[in-house]
Amino acid sequence: MRMLFLMLAAWCSVSLSAKTDTNPPNVVVIFMDDMAYADIGPFGAKAYPTPHLDRMAKEGRKFTDFYVTQAVCSASRAGLLTGCYNVRVGILGALGPKSTHGLNPKEITLAELCKQRGYATACFGKWHLGHHQKFLPLQHGFDEYFGIPYSNDMWPYHPGVRHLPMAERLKKWPHLPLIEGNKVINPKVTGKDQEQITTQLTERSVRFIEKNKDKPFFLYVPHPMVHGLVAMGRFVARPPAAAPWDRAGAGIVVNARLERNAVRRPRSGPFHPPQPFHGQVRQEQRDNPTQFR
Repeated sequence: MRMLFLMLAAWCSVSLSAKTDTNPPNVVVIFMDDMAYADIGPFGAKAYPTPHLDRMAKEGRKFTDFYVTQAVCSASRAGLLTGCYNVRVGILGALGPKSTHGLNPKEITLAELCKQRGYATACFGKWHLGHHQKFLPLQHGFDEYFGIPYSNDMWPYHPGVRHLPMAERLKKWPHLPLIEGNKVINPKVTGKDQEQITTQLTERSVRFIEKNKDKPFFLYVPHPMVHGLVAMGRFVARPPAAAPWDRAGAGIVVNARLERNAVRRPRSGPFHPPQPFHGQVRQEQRDNPTQFR
């Protein structure tokens, strides 16, 4: 599972720890699973427009190379949030629902650094740094959390077990939970539920920006899709309209930030070579919806 797109609001060369800073920058990080290098306009997409992301790249700074400590779910998140090599903090590959460990509470995360400066903090999306309560975002410096604890295809409808009876599937992949704060609010996420998750994450992100636009904030949005792309509700494969991740996710968050001047100019940095457009996958899933319910 590769992490492809990292988008950072500008630090404006001002350290969060600088005592002389009277106007600290707001910070937005959008981290996406399996989005290819050329899937958005600033990096070559031609089949559909991504106007909000195009504007962000034009008005900010665009990086054409970016590296993570490991191009896998949990490991890359550990490196991003702690600034450490993932091996050093004991997170390798992708944690699963049967994993018993997670990001050590003693590690210092970006959210905790921001909170030391009085920032509001939130994480909306796929956490994937330990699903037990002691490892969840609220224990790592985030004021708010809404999302899933690991990958959206780590559930009984995983392609590797779909041919088995449900009782056998559950031995490998239990039901996928949806979490708010430290509480499981939906213990059995369905395909229908997954159709709405991108919209829900986006709406919460925009509300968080609106609520905190007059004070510094750190917003972390690790989108579960386009990896394990089950569906995206009303945003499924409708070219030539804006691409789903521009309309339903990253683009809307970026637009909220730009229109309200809530965050200073962004920096972006994809780090994988071009991959095929995912529209065909979405179409196959739409043509065979029962596979993903």
